[in-house]
Amino acid sequence: MKTNSYILKLFAILTVLITLLSIILSISIYNYSQKVVGNEISELNNAVLKQVSNNVSGAIVDSITLCNKVAYDSRLIEFLKKPSANDKVYVQEEKQIFEHAGNIITNYIWSQSSNKNLFNAYIIGYNGTSYTTYAHKYNFEDIYNNTKYKDVFNENGEAVIVDIFQDLSEKGIYRYAFQVAKEIRDHITGEPYGIVILNISENVLYNSYGSLIGKDREVMIVDKEGHVLSSKDKRYINEKLIDFTNYIDEPLGEKGNFSMKNDDKSYMVFYDRINGTNWYLIEKVSLNTVWQPLENIRSFIFITTLIFMVLIFIMLKSFAKRAYLPVMNIKNKMEQVTHGDLKARVLFNGDDEFGQIAKSFNEMVQQIENLLMTVKDEESKKRLAELDFLQAQINPHFIYNTLSSIRFYVEMNKNKEAEEMLLLFSKILRKTLSRSDEFITIRDELKTIENYIQLQKLRYTDRFEVIYDVPENVLDFKMPTFILQPIVENSIFYNVERLDIVHIKISSRIEDEKIKIIVEDNGVGMSKEQIYSIFNKEAQVNKVGLINVHERIQLNYGMDYGLDIKSNTGKGTQVIFTLPVQE
Repeated sequence: MKTNSYILKLFAILTVLITLLSIILSISIYNYSQKVVGNEISELNNAVLKQVSNNVSGAIVDSITLCNKVAYDSRLIEFLKKPSANDKVYVQEEKQIFEHAGNIITNYIWSQSSNKNLFNAYIIGYNGTSYTTYAHKYNFEDIYNNTKYKDVFNENGEAVIVDIFQDLSEKGIYRYAFQVAKEIRDHITGEPYGIVILNISENVLYNSYGSLIGKDREVMIVDKEGHVLSSKDKRYINEKLIDFTNYIDEPLGEKGNFSMKNDDKSYMVFYDRINGTNWYLIEKVSLNTVWQPLENIRSFIFITTLIFMVLIFIMLKSFAKRAYLPVMNIKNKMEQVTHGDLKARVLFNGDDEFGQIAKSFNEMVQQIENLLMTVKDEESKKRLAELDFLQAQINPHFIYNTLSSIRFYVEMNKNKEAEEMLLLFSKILRKTLSRSDEFITIRDELKTIENYIQLQKLRYTDRFEVIYDVPENVLDFKMPTFILQPIVENSIFYNVERLDIVHIKISSRIEDEKIKIIVEDNGVGMSKEQIYSIFNKEAQVNKVGLINVHERIQLNYGMDYGLDIKSNTGKGTQVIFTLPVQE
């Protein structure tokens, strides 16, 4: 194949295009996989967090249940109603009552809770008595004056959860703890007689999620402001390690996730609210760990894409060789036509692209032959005007110039340009020579004009430009076929040799329930006398198309429609079409 062959260029373009598409497809597949895997990981982590959150919630519910069980004990309430005394009978009763309360706590813990050694209980009677399962004791004044217990002394008497705190007087597992506190009230009158406090080690919380912690995974419990309530590293407790406002625009919901950076590392943070509290179970996972499953997917996509590109390259190369022969056959027939042999025809089989090109070529040559051999009269003035219009556009001069240009490109081995000109020329011929549709949409008319302009641009490279300003709401209205072409042709041929570049603008608007189509240029313009001569049929041959278009419009729609020309010598020309709104 020749080095300047269109087929070779097409092959190169397709190779590059398919390579780019393969890369884009691979990236899209990877991004989609990343999204799917990310969603699966998010759902899995949320499910695990929810399960662990329920375990933590269960420990809290156990604590609240135990607190309520003690606070609702009738024997304890009746004893706390009595004033404190120092006699032996009262001391003996106090011992029995608190042993009873201790048994309630002990039996519940050992029968219901898995955290058997992580609870301490305190009962403080307003009559001055107190009980504890541990050596440390609280007094009423300390409790009442401490703001963290303010919600305990409310009218509804519900158990209150007190956030994790550090008790420096305690050692070991009770240094960090949270509490459940509740007032002891009479069942009938609601009169308060004391407080029960359960002191629960932070290890109860840690034991619920500790198994989730790994090399690149941190798990902790925080409050809604981000202060740590429970963590493997107890030094972080009560520290604000995460400021949610930096990552989440809205208040924390029941669950969710967000991304964050810390120490130049990227993390995905999952959170789930613990039922019955304002606490959140937080899981911070390194993104390297999150996206690890995608590494194998990425390698698979890369290898598959590479194999696909190699196969496509082989197929395209084979196609390029097979496509070269029919193209050369069409080129040879085109050369015969350029030498005047209008009997030349391309033999083709099939209905593929080359078959369609060959068919169009044969039709075009047949149409040219018919045009050169046939001249007939029309039966009405409208038909005569339409024929004059078509002859003004498709005249032998235009045909010969176009075919000469095709021949020139073929002789210069510019097959791509020759084929493009031939295809455009055949489209114009087919459109103009087919009279089955006297009216077409403005959209279709503009497509025909675009073909014509592309054809002329191949002849006059970079000598003119066309700008379209046609709104969408007028494109589907009907108009007589092929009435814009002679106006555009005049704008090109009367100005292209006199200006460095001709600027042509085609615009449209709806005005007073009429469609206005304007074709304007920056060319040499016309005097009033020249405009007068056009509408009085005194113009030279090249201006015949204008009066034909004008009369054709009036024959179809009446005297209120047609052409209007606004122009001054040296200042360009504006041709205004006035058409009815016709769907």
